[in-house]
Amino acid sequence: MSATWQSLPLLFKTSVVSNLDLKSRRSLLFCSKQDKELVDKCPVALQSLEIGMTHEGRGRIIIKEANGTRIDVENQDMFSIIQILQLPYLKTKELIILCPGSEIQQVRNLITEISSLINAKKLVKLRTKQFYWRCFPDEADEFIEFLKLLNENELEMIHNDMNNFSCDQMKEVGGMKQWMNAKEIWLGNGEVSSVDQFLHVHNCNVYFSKLGAEEIWKMILSFQSRDLPIGSSFDIFTENPPKLEDVFKMYNVVPNHQPIIPDDIGIIGRHTQRFKTGSDDKILVVRNTELGVRGNVLRKD
Repeated sequence: MSATWQSLPLLFKTSVVSNLDLKSRRSLLFCSKQDKELVDKCPVALQSLEIGMTHEGRGRIIIKEANGTRIDVENQDMFSIIQILQLPYLKTKELIILCPGSEIQQVRNLITEISSLINAKKLVKLRTKQFYWRCFPDEADEFIEFLKLLNENELEMIHNDMNNFSCDQMKEVGGMKQWMNAKEIWLGNGEVSSVDQFLHVHNCNVYFSKLGAEEIWKMILSFQSRDLPIGSSFDIFTENPPKLEDVFKMYNVVPNHQPIIPDDIGIIGRHTQRFKTGSDDKILVVRNTELGVRGNVLRKD
């Protein structure tokens, strides 16, 4: 006798439902009470979830599922957005929040709604590996408040090209578990003035309002002293960045130019220096770029 769906082991059915796309899950909701309960208990994993605020309290939701299916729905109200976030055990690889400056109040409303649901234990902190923030205005208040809503044990990467940060804001965000646990941070318009909030990362790409020799040396020591994976890197940018030769002289390091990029050969100011690391098979290569300083952890020749 062939087995029916209802007679199959629960563990097997859970595995099957966990791999269904959202459309198939929705269809299963209407099959039976047992199937609905099963769907409600099975985790949802998405490649990406993009929430874009558009106009008059409405939003656009773009979902990319693990199997490549793309769902794009416009003119969604706040209730519809929250419904997506309340999918059972929702986990995304990428969470993207977009908003023009004219609609920033919508983001504030979303933050308030999510926060109240979390406090009421009707929603868990949002689980995502990569967080992209693409919202105006320049101030970072909403970004900081949204970051608090993310699960600090899941988040690995923070990407924000939009906001400026005051010294107090950098201290606040730098003390948050979400920030401290992230391995990769991008701040393309941060205009920060200290590297202290980035010394824990494996990869960073940050624009600074000013960048002195002391800050560059701190970053070099941070990467040199840790056993970081090959491919780890830092890119720190500013106008009129210090020359590495001058930085090294301040800390009694003999400049030893060993270029690894052919385009750097013979270019004044494009100094490249190699440093030992805590691992015998890795080196840290630090070089001046046109707009700053770059460091890469590479395999030793």
